[in-house]
Amino acid sequence: MSGVRSYFTALRVSGRYGRATKLEREGRVDDALRAAREALSVLRAAHVVRDNPAEASLLVSLTVLAERLSVSLRQPGADEADVRESVRALEMLAERGNTSDRERRAEWLLFLRRRLQDVHGT
Repeated sequence: MSGVRSYFTALRVSGRYGRATKLEREGRVDDALRAAREALSVLRAAHVVRDNPAEASLLVSLTVLAERLSVSLRQPGADEADVRESVRALEMLAERGNTSDRERRAEWLLFLRRRLQDVHGT
């Protein structure tokens, strides 16, 4: 039953992700970052199964968005736990898909790993 609840939460969060990306396109970067952070906080609910495909996809997408926006705004982005779990999710993905998917995965992994290093000053 918790898997169903988790999935429905992911559906709600998906809408929030869409809103965050729309805000970014409109140039409302501060609002987009705030929306991404809020969506990530919903994904931290105890009932959310972050290893499920839909939830993991949203986690990674929102984390990358929040981190990317935070760099341009020089503000905090995603929580470190979200960044770590996103890296883990990306590492778990098989090397399949088209070239574009593999390149995006590699780019996001590199970006998130660097963000973790920046947090720890290493």
